[in-house]
Amino acid sequence: NFAALKAAGVKGVIFRVIGFRSGSVMVDASFESGYTKAKAAGLYVGAYHFLSRNFKTRQNGINDANLLLQHISGKKLDLGVWADYEPDSNNQLTRNDKAGVTAALQGWCDTIEDAGFYAGIYANVSDFKSQMNMDKLTQYAFWVARYPNNSTADNSLKADSKYSPKHDTTTKHANQYFRSNCQIWQFSSHYKISSAYNGSLDADWCYTNIPNAVKNMTTGKKTSGGTPAAAVTKSILTVPSGPPKV
Repeated sequence: NFAALKAAGVKGVIFRVIGFRSGSVMVDASFESGYTKAKAAGLYVGAYHFLSRNFKTRQNGINDANLLLQHISGKKLDLGVWADYEPDSNNQLTRNDKAGVTAALQGWCDTIEDAGFYAGIYANVSDFKSQMNMDKLTQYAFWVARYPNNSTADNSLKADSKYSPKHDTTTKHANQYFRSNCQIWQFSSHYKISSAYNGSLDADWCYTNIPNAVKNMTTGKKTSGGTPAAAVTKSILTVPSGPPKV
């Protein structure tokens, strides 16, 4: 119930577009209807690509991005387009190759940005640190998953919690790249909004005004004069009234 989500204070939703089933790439059949209903309810919308191929060269990343672009062409994605890096034994996603994974993510993000979308990378704190060279990805947005509790609702967890990758300076997960690049923190997979959904939701705090950045983007990485522009992720404004829930 997207109207109930909005009434509960949620600002937007990010939908899966591509995932995998039994090792095969699949398009999520709920994306189109979810996009339409969320927009009608006045919510911001983003999209994510659950990466499901060997992902160890720049060309791998470009190929995956081009596959995704076939399904989001013409969409207004206010909350950006995200590469979801979650390797497991089923999806053949490369592990233990930092240089390769980093090059693939660069290729993916650059291709998405060149198509006029706002690009970023989703992963949990461990995979960001162990599977990527984060210092080579700082021109892109980070959407970081870190759940302080895995079995409770966490409905009261605040955006400035010490567990937030954006604010963490003391725990073992504290990291300079998270503090500078984390634009969304996924803090729970057990969030409850009973008026909207009879189950558990993934919930996030968004630290930057991504919709405003999207609205002011030029096409791809070029300015109106045709010269290279700064990465769009660097032109985001902090939300003055505090981070909205996503």
